[in-house]
Amino acid sequence: MLELDLSYNNLTTLDPKTFDGNDGLKTLRLSHNPLSRLEFYQFPPLGGLKTIDLSHCRLAEVDRTAFKNLGASVESILLDNNRQEIRGLQTDFL
Repeated sequence: MLELDLSYNNLTTLDPKTFDGNDGLKTLRLSHNPLSRLEFYQFPPLGGLKTIDLSHCRLAEVDRTAFKNLGASVESILLDNNRQEIRGLQTDFL
């Protein structure tokens, strides 16, 4: 699978193992879900992931390690149109 679009699915939480084993995934779209928080190491290692879209998710808090497992292949993490200021977000998460 190259792209997974779970936008508009009313997801309120994500289990850290949800995307385990999807190493071929290039794009993960989670936009427009009422996710308010991303926990530590929220995502498993996804060596081929290029883009993750978390726009319009009501995110208010992102643990500083939430994206640590994703690795250097990630080119963009879309976080636009969430809470005005996301607590805990740092730009050195990869």
